[in-house]
Amino acid sequence: MAGKVSFAALAGLASQTAALSLNLQSNDTLRALEEGFVSHWRGIPLEEIDPSKYPEFAQWLDKGLDNPEEAVTESSVLAQARQDAKGNTGAAHFANLQGYMDKCQASDPEVVEIPTWMGRMGNRVWQVLNAVRIAEATGRKFVRLPKAGGGLDHHMFGNPKDRLIEIAPSIPHRGSCDFVPVSGKMYAWHHDCRFLFFNRCRTTIKERQANYQKYVLPLLNSDVMDKCEDGADDEVTLHIRNGDVALHNDLNPDMRPEHRQPPCAYFHKVIETGYKGGPFKKIQLVYSTEEPASPCIDDILAKHKDKVVLKPATSLAGDVCHILAAKNLATTMSSFATVLKMMNKGLQRLFFVNMLSPKIMTPEQYDIQMDYYEFKVDELCQVFPEVTSYSVPELYLDEGFFLKFPDENFVVDTCKNHPKKAAALVKEGTTGEAKKSFFKRLFR
Repeated sequence: MAGKVSFAALAGLASQTAALSLNLQSNDTLRALEEGFVSHWRGIPLEEIDPSKYPEFAQWLDKGLDNPEEAVTESSVLAQARQDAKGNTGAAHFANLQGYMDKCQASDPEVVEIPTWMGRMGNRVWQVLNAVRIAEATGRKFVRLPKAGGGLDHHMFGNPKDRLIEIAPSIPHRGSCDFVPVSGKMYAWHHDCRFLFFNRCRTTIKERQANYQKYVLPLLNSDVMDKCEDGADDEVTLHIRNGDVALHNDLNPDMRPEHRQPPCAYFHKVIETGYKGGPFKKIQLVYSTEEPASPCIDDILAKHKDKVVLKPATSLAGDVCHILAAKNLATTMSSFATVLKMMNKGLQRLFFVNMLSPKIMTPEQYDIQMDYYEFKVDELCQVFPEVTSYSVPELYLDEGFFLKFPDENFVVDTCKNHPKKAAALVKEGTTGEAKKSFFKRLFR
């Protein structure tokens, strides 16, 4: 069997895990590995795993193979998703914006306040965008950032004076809000009164980009863009997620649907076909030093030796610079690159992978993440010259997910499927039969 781990290799793994007091005697996993029935764990070849970095792998070795009745199947994954969804249904906590303001923003009539930061930089920027849009809709003059927590990110952003962002709403937004109510335990009222994250006024990507440029980009530290050179036209910058969710696939029991990570085939497709239908000559990698590491990093290095492959910068600010200065960028299931791409003023080609699956998410969860990751191709095509989406809506229950995913399983979408002429006609006020005829031709 291809990729079979020898007994000697397994013995090496066992010796590395000795400090963890693993009992490998008469272990079904040991026998299966020795006989070549198992070659991967969560998509990583077993011979490439350092057990000291993957305690869950060590536990798996010690426990032995799952019982057949406990095997992960599509039915079991969907059953777990339905169980998880029970806590995220029910009546909305706030039916409208006024109800939200009365409960969560009643202390200062001139300010929309973010009481507490939620998570890291990506989520924090989203809190600011939500607060700005609500301030525009309600006529409040300022957004106040939290006192504790170091601002958006002390490596990249400064705080405005007195932690106040002054709001200058555009006329169409004044008094207007398509309020998005949320429900369930995950989005309980006390949660959003603390974070201002889920309840929001719905916005388009074009509107959000305008607010990124107007309110977030001016807070960027002035020296960040000195940390790198501008990306070349035939160079692609790839962001790869390491750390807590790097191994989240459909076989990982800890997977959160919004952090379902892409197979390595996504990066290979971008590299080999993203530059005018052919390959990029140069690859700039961006990833953190967190563990576990994505198996796609080594896979890219192994399969693209004919290209110039540059490792990440030596600082976070340097990595941020690479994303902001890229002409071609591929993002993944991470708010880090998702947020930064919106502040890149020279981006020509955007590639992204949409790993959200309606099969394992409630409609409400799916709607939130489609907005937050900015996965709506038709809207993206209104702000970036070229956009290519690779999505994997179907579940893929195979140990070879990361390294052996068949690229024909991607659902691909581009701006060619979303002509800008449609939006231009509507914007210019084309009326009557001419507009009707155009849409009939476009969507027949």
